[in-house]
Formats: sequence, structure tokens, C-alpha cells
Amino acid sequence: MSTASDSQSEADDRIAVVDIKQFLLLLLEEGRTIFYQPFTARAFEPQLFGALISAMSTFHADGTSPVGQRIPEDLEFRGYRSSASYGGLVTGVFLQHGRVPDGLVAGLQRFISMFESEYGLVLKRWDGDARLFNLTDLRRELFESLNCPDLLPHELTLRAMLSLQREPYGAILGELRRHTARRGQFFFGDAVRRLSSPGNYSDWKAHLLLSEMRTRGLI
Repeated sequence: MSTASDSQSEADDRIAVVDIKQFLLLLLEEGRTIFYQPFTARAFEPQLFGALISAMSTFHADGTSPVGQRIPEDLEFRGYRSSASYGGLVTGVFLQHGRVPDGLVAGLQRFISMFESEYGLVLKRWDGDARLFNLTDLRRELFESLNCPDLLPHELTLRAMLSLQREPYGAILGELRRHTARRGQFFFGDAVRRLSSPGNYSDWKAHLLLSEMRTRGLI
């Protein structure tokens, strides 16, 4: 039987999914970013984060484990909180607002295991050349491992363009059309924050409406 607290927890999970903004795969001991995937239009230079992690890991090292094996739990970067999952050679890091749902943590561990299995020999002698990795395949494998539609880029469909003046989604579609005029695509989390920022909707309500629109084939 579902309780009110269960329902709130499920709602929190839905909101937390769209609060994940960046993903980086790091070879910490070298201070290098191997692979970077933003989930927001506000991208940044990923190598800066790798350098920060390397410096902070050195500062926090206690001499009992190799430098870079653990990211300080209170680390923030440009307003984001960090959440890390560890393999034997690499570390996957989410930068987010709020918390990361358990399902995405498990998906990230699957991705790390896959990556190390495929590129373990390359990593042991890696000199920083990103061309040794198939980044297109890595993005596909990351999305498949996370299994989270909210993190994929979205765009308005032809059906949406024909429904701009119709209720109940007309106003939202109009806002999304203005937002995507230049890029053509948008990220789910950016849209939630854009729709909720004027105070018209809560984050949860904006997320629910966008999910309904996706189910109806409008995005």
C-alpha cells in the first residue's frame, strides 16, 4: 500500500533526475578528464574540473591510499554538488543540484565497469589523447546504462508546432519554442527550471507537465 511519504519520495526522485547537470569520467591520478557529457546548455571546460579534483585530492590525501582515489564529499564546483562512483582506474562524477537517485548510481556503476573492461589496457598507458576513445559510442553507452529519458536532449515535434495555440499545453509549447529558437534542442532540466522560475509552476508540476507532453508526442 502506498503512503504519503512514499509518494513524496517518488516525486523527489523524479525532480532529482532533472537536477543532474554534468557528467565527467576522470582518470584522477593524472588529473585528466577522459569523457564529458553535459545535461544542460550551460557547459564548461571539463579539464578545469579534472585539475581541481587532482589538486584537492592531493590536499586531502592521508598517505594510506593513492592520490585521487576519493573526491572530498563536500566538494562543490561552480554551484554544483558532486557525487562520485569509483572503478579500479576511473571515477565517474555527476555534478548536480539535490541528490542523485539510487537507480542512476547503479547505472553509472554499470557504465564504469563497461568502460574499464573495454579500455583498461589503453588507460594504463594513456597520454591524454582523446582520439583513442570512441566518444560517440561512449555517449550512447552512458545513456543506455543510465536508462533515464529525462537526461536526453529533447526537441519539439511537428505535432507540437501544430498545437501551439491549443490548451492545456499551448503556453508551455510557446515558451519552449522561444527557448529552442536558436539551438533546436533543449534539456529537460533546463526546461523545468525555465518554466518554474516565474513562479507559475513548482518544479514538480513543471516536470509532470513536460512528462505528459513527451508521452503525448509533443516533445
